[in-house]
Amino acid sequence: MAPLAMQVQADVTLVSPLGGRQVRARHSAGGLRVYGDPLELLLWVSGRDEAARVRVHGEPAALRALQDGRRGL
Repeated sequence: MAPLAMQVQADVTLVSPLGGRQVRARHSAGGLRVYGDPLELLLWVSGRDEAARVRVHGEPAALRALQDGRRGL
């Protein structure tokens, strides 16, 4: 679902205790890593930042691309 729900110009790696999944952008501004439990990551990908308990780490350009991008259906 993540590739369909995210329109972000950064490579995003979703990391949970169960493993990781990378979503690559065509024109990447850098990389981001988002840490959380699977359901929390689903909330984050859906654009529910206020409800999701995740940690986002990344390069400054990638963090700006995240702010400018779109998440959710």
